Amino acid sequence: SMLSGDNPQVLVEACKALENQKSREAVPALVDLILRSVKTLKNNQVREAAGNALDTITGLNFGTFEGQWKKAMDSGLLQ
Repeated sequence: SMLSGDNPQVLVEACKALENQKSREAVPALVDLILRSVKTLKNNQVREAAGNALDTITGLNFGTFEGQWKKAMDSGLLQ
């Protein structure tokens, strides 16, 4: 998917596009991306873009707190 690459600029744009579409289907990939943005990509712009998209799409407000998103995902809150 658009979110699986490593190019920060492309990832940020993809997050914005998905945010604009309010794409529920993208939520798992966005959670995966926000975790990757911290662990491997180490990129705050990507982290912020993924967090913003998740906030908009889900109506939750965890922002850049990737641990909260993971917990919400694991507990079924984001289904």
